[in-house]
Amino acid sequence: MTLRPLWRRPAFLLLLPALVLVVLYSRAYLDSRDFTGYWLAVTANSAIFLFLSAAPAAVSAAIEASRLRLAGSIIGTSSRPAPAVMLQQVWPSLVTAFAVQLFAFLLLSRNTWGAPGKPPIFLLVAFASILIFHTAVGYCLGRLLPPVLSVPLALFLSYVWLGFTWSTPFFPLRYLAGLALVSCCRIDETMPVEAPTAAVIFSMLGAIAFTMVASRRWRGQRALPSMAVAGVAAALIVLGSTGGLYVARNLGPQPTKPRATAQLSCDGKSPVVCLYPEQDRRQVRTVLQTAYSNLAHTGLPLAGTITASSEASTAVTYNMAINSDATTDDLVYSFASSFVQPSVVADCPTGGDVRRATANVIVSWLTLQAARGIANASGIPKGFFREGRDAAISLTQVDPSEQVAWIEHNQRAILDCSAVPQPVP
Repeated sequence: MTLRPLWRRPAFLLLLPALVLVVLYSRAYLDSRDFTGYWLAVTANSAIFLFLSAAPAAVSAAIEASRLRLAGSIIGTSSRPAPAVMLQQVWPSLVTAFAVQLFAFLLLSRNTWGAPGKPPIFLLVAFASILIFHTAVGYCLGRLLPPVLSVPLALFLSYVWLGFTWSTPFFPLRYLAGLALVSCCRIDETMPVEAPTAAVIFSMLGAIAFTMVASRRWRGQRALPSMAVAGVAAALIVLGSTGGLYVARNLGPQPTKPRATAQLSCDGKSPVVCLYPEQDRRQVRTVLQTAYSNLAHTGLPLAGTITASSEASTAVTYNMAINSDATTDDLVYSFASSFVQPSVVADCPTGGDVRRATANVIVSWLTLQAARGIANASGIPKGFFREGRDAAISLTQVDPSEQVAWIEHNQRAILDCSAVPQPVP
């Protein structure tokens, strides 16, 4: 095979535009800082690019099959097995789809190389099975319909299948298409194996079904009659759908579950700092221990443990969110805000505005105190608690014991709907 005919294959003509769209989409809509440093999250977030890798696979396969259809029933007259003829036609579609998906993954993971762990193989297998399914659907459409119908229909069905299932309120259906995998994961979370397994079951059985239909042989030849092939194919699709839905039956809108705490590495005394491997840098432990010490010197009673977790803090543990690339300011603010959970503050049926305003002041004061000597307090707090800065600065002007008394009282008051927060003295 010469180079020129190879590069005239429709899949390769679609490769460059697809790669350009990957770059443009990633720059416009993705912030890799949200998942950098955690291989599972990086791999899962690359699922968003299935839109751009599956479509060229389906469209180019439909074009290839349409050309074969117009040229005559080569499959029916060839001495080679029908799947072998089909594979000769669609391998550029598969290579292009895998290349686009791989390029997207490499683009997202460019700042993650060297981080602990490795890309999860089970997710990569799921992506491959999804792309094989879209290729088979496109090829089947090309064999059954003229190009004027099969090509746009292949593109339409590829996008509708991915997009519709992502938005359906019936959560198990989302996992058959696989785009829902993009919702994973924070560092303290992992993915249930059922999520990619559902996509693999449906995609592979569906791909086999559509391949059978595309490579069918008509009556009068030594093969199953077309109605029998259609029946077996329909049974495979039903089996794949049922099996996938059953596997994903207990999954919610996001394919996540708490990560095993056995993976935490705990070190230090007063406080004990527990981090996952992706977070375990000397700077992180040093900043957190210093921030904790700064607050301890104010006389405020403190829990004895800091844990990397997105769960609400408890009486014995401050649970705080820690990105793998968190800066000193990020760490100080996250530590201070772990004392107050915004969702809990807003639960009271009345007085919500007063409690939220009080929570702003509490976290701003905690941030100012914790940041002493290690962070630029003028750059924080930020986000939900930014409105409390001026009042927190005023609070720092009164007697230290009064500051601590005010913080302790209002920490209880914002969580107790029957209590009334005190104004800043």
